[in-house]
Amino acid sequence: MPVSIENKQTVTTLIALGKTFTLVAFFIPIIGLLLRAVSFELFELYSFNQVVSQNPLSAICYSMIALAIWIIRNENASLANKIICNSICFLILLIAGIKLITYFMDQPFVLEEVLFKEQIYQVKSKVKKEVNVNLTSPISAFFFIALCTSLLLNNFGNKEIYKISQFLNYGTGLGAILVIYSYVYKIDDLYAASYIIPISLNSAIVALLLSIAILFLRPHKGSMKTLIGQNSTQIVLLRFLAFFIPLLLGWLKIKGENNGLYSKNMGTALYASATFCISMFLLGWKSQIQSKLRGVRQKNEERIEKDRERLKNILELSPTSISIIDLDTQKFIFTNRAFRQLFSYKGGEIRNKKYRDVVKTLVAGIDEDKILNRLELIKNLKEDESNEMTYGVYNKEGLASWIITRGIGFDYKNGKARKALINSLNISKEKKLQLALERQSAQIEQTNNKLKESNDKLRDIQLNLEEKIKERINEIEESNRACKDFFEESFDGILRYGLKDIEGVDTSLPFKQQLKLIEKHAYLAEANKKLTHDHGYKSADELVGTPLVDFIAMSSKEKLKLLLRFIRNGYKIENTPTIHRNKAGEKIRVLVNITGVIDNGLLVSAWSTELKFR
Repeated sequence: MPVSIENKQTVTTLIALGKTFTLVAFFIPIIGLLLRAVSFELFELYSFNQVVSQNPLSAICYSMIALAIWIIRNENASLANKIICNSICFLILLIAGIKLITYFMDQPFVLEEVLFKEQIYQVKSKVKKEVNVNLTSPISAFFFIALCTSLLLNNFGNKEIYKISQFLNYGTGLGAILVIYSYVYKIDDLYAASYIIPISLNSAIVALLLSIAILFLRPHKGSMKTLIGQNSTQIVLLRFLAFFIPLLLGWLKIKGENNGLYSKNMGTALYASATFCISMFLLGWKSQIQSKLRGVRQKNEERIEKDRERLKNILELSPTSISIIDLDTQKFIFTNRAFRQLFSYKGGEIRNKKYRDVVKTLVAGIDEDKILNRLELIKNLKEDESNEMTYGVYNKEGLASWIITRGIGFDYKNGKARKALINSLNISKEKKLQLALERQSAQIEQTNNKLKESNDKLRDIQLNLEEKIKERINEIEESNRACKDFFEESFDGILRYGLKDIEGVDTSLPFKQQLKLIEKHAYLAEANKKLTHDHGYKSADELVGTPLVDFIAMSSKEKLKLLLRFIRNGYKIENTPTIHRNKAGEKIRVLVNITGVIDNGLLVSAWSTELKFR
């Protein structure tokens, strides 16, 4: 799932909380069973001195559910772990089902009567009831069914079924919260009905922890994905605090009134005031968090914009023809210099022009329909598929050149590509040579079988030609890689000059001042593998940081002349001979293209491509 940085941190935190809640829910009933065996007074204290204590069978069932959750705590849990989890859930479902059947039929539940007879009748009821309050509550049985069913549904892995699982946990959590609120606010109706076996406070707390744990362990699925959205962990937790802060304030209000610290009217006033203050505090906290997030997002957007410009410059300098087309509008949104040179397009700016209109001016004859229908083919490609095509570009005089291309889709939505990237390569020479050799080979076979040796040589040439074509196809495949891979693996030496200690060179300054700034501050900021190797370095790190004046091994007069030409030509020179110094200090001669990057009237960097290396 594609998520933001904040969302990833939220998911990680919620999963950690889910594991913690699972462990706490496992140990609460276990500790209760141990205390019941050691000292019943400690057990009553552990049960908050409530009128209902946790039934031993319920305690075991809750711990087993926590164990089942822990077994599949990781989303990629093994099949064996899922089988163990499902087995535990089916066992608990069987116990809960029998409990409900015997309860509604007004029959004793033999399992707990036999296994825990002493514990069941050990605790005397603190309220008058027609039933034994120490038996397993039917409310706990319903919780068992909901929790185990949700775990079984989770293990199916189906998205629609997973939503049902989450709603079962929401229902369990709300039911447990209702019970906890009833205990905190001393709601008499909880104990008034003499025919209902109530649920203990410990059981309600454990049920709440387990339902939240199941939700938190898969926070990026179903309705939980919508609930957390792109929010930070703090904002998500603030939403859950809304359930528990009123609970805490209500408990403090009732405790203070019962202990005579203040009257009921005063308690109500304090409750209202505290609620208002905490609400204001939480709102302010949320606003502060959102303000920080906005600042982080703004910085990320600025960084992305700079990376986009850098990518655009690299693609513009690429020797491979590249074009990007919006498949919805079928308009060109980007073409690099190699594309414009390859197709010799004379219709002005290609950007925002219809693909169909441009193709009709470049392609004619038998290949026209094939090219015009190509975008529909790319639109329906899967993300790991590509569309390869070879066609002829025609003019008034006839066939002008042969082009081999590969197209891929990207920016997918609902399984459909929204943009297409097409790389093209001119193979006219190879194609013409191939056709000529094929004709010559046929003539030789028809004329004289005695020229078998010559024919074999031509076949070898043909095989070599096919290998060359394969090599060119591989070059196209390589060009589809990410920008960084292209930069590093380019067959041409590419480097970027940066400016140290200054933001840039003001292009409005006199040429001499610009020359001095470039001489003083220009250095090698980046270099690809090709350039690094050609200059005798093992890695680009050895070369990066070298001052421009040290790297260019020319006399001071020639350096100034080169830089002055660069400035006067609009910060751009092409096919310019220059001399570099390699690691051994030797001079090497190269032909370079250098293009400056201007930002707000400042020369901030320059890209250099080595055309020839001698």
